[in-house]
Formats: sequence, structure tokens, C-alpha cells
Amino acid sequence: MHALLAASLLLLASCGPQIGDLERGEEGRVARVFAGDTLLLEDGTRLFLAEIDAPSGEAPYAAQAQG
Repeated sequence: MHALLAASLLLLASCGPQIGDLERGEEGRVARVFAGDTLLLEDGTRLFLAEIDAPSGEAPYAAQAQG
């Protein structure tokens, strides 16, 4: 069972793009973390991380998500 799971994960990992195939994106420095999914860059750009649902407000672990 473990061998089948390991083989399946290896097969899935090999289907993605190779690191050399990826284009380099924009760069910036993080000035502040509002929540685990919202960042403020030094140039004033607010960056929202897609598919990340970090706790905020009074939710458990919200303080830890803000760094």
C-alpha cells in the first residue's frame, strides 16, 4: 500500500512544470504582514496570496498568522 502511494505521488510530482521552465516574476520586499494571506510590500503594493485562507480577527491562531 505504501509503495503504491509513493509511486502515485512520484508520478504526480513529475507532471508539474520543471523549475527551469518557470518565468521569473516581479520582486519586492515585504514591509508588513496583515494576515497570513495579505502582505504589504515596501513600495506600497498590497499582495493577496491566492488559495490561502489564513485566520484573522478573533479566529484561533489569528495572532500567529500575522507574524
